[in-house]
Amino acid sequence: DKNVRIALCKAIDKSTLVSQIYQGFAHPAVGILPKGFPNYNEELGNLDPNVYDPEAAKKLLADAGFADGVGFPKLEMYIRQPTQQQVAVCEGIQAYWKENLGIEVELRPSDFQSFTAAAFTDKTAAMYYVGYSQDYVDPATFLNVFRSTGRHPHKDETWDELYNTANASFDPEVRFKGMAEAEKLLVESAAWYFVAQPFSIALWPCNVAGPTLVPTMTLTPTPRPT
Repeated sequence: DKNVRIALCKAIDKSTLVSQIYQGFAHPAVGILPKGFPNYNEELGNLDPNVYDPEAAKKLLADAGFADGVGFPKLEMYIRQPTQQQVAVCEGIQAYWKENLGIEVELRPSDFQSFTAAAFTDKTAAMYYVGYSQDYVDPATFLNVFRSTGRHPHKDETWDELYNTANASFDPEVRFKGMAEAEKLLVESAAWYFVAQPFSIALWPCNVAGPTLVPTMTLTPTPRPT
């Protein structure tokens, strides 16, 4: 029920949660692409699932037949190979859902094998929290996993067609525009809720130079070779 999904999103004060746990070393996520990454779109933060509104969340849950959380099933949230901070984030989410919606979710930190079995083989994981890191500097490094043939149980042929068409284009403007729309649809679906994007700080000798030290914000997409 999309009302339930959006209610779960809108009940979480993401900015406060990320600020308190990461102490300035993470950005609240508005989509799957991190701040500073090519094709990052700050405007996604204005989409309904990303707007913290406990009263609206309560109404959505009531509209779905679970006023004040009454009758809502108790679910488990798997946490794949969690760090201490990821567990703290999930504890915060758990508390927001209890306080704002009256629902209970049990946290289940899991090793990779247990998580994979529950999520993809047995399909007993109703929800889960996972972390990602980039393999290469392109939106596809994050968006690829949401294809119907990818690693997650995300079945949406309309989304697949949009994303695959964009990813196959040799025109960088067409490609990045299509990928931006695909990311927007992910957020609007509320099937996925993007929470935190941590970053690290490093010191470099003053005589070091090269692409590694160029801020990603300055990078622009380049056309693929034909």
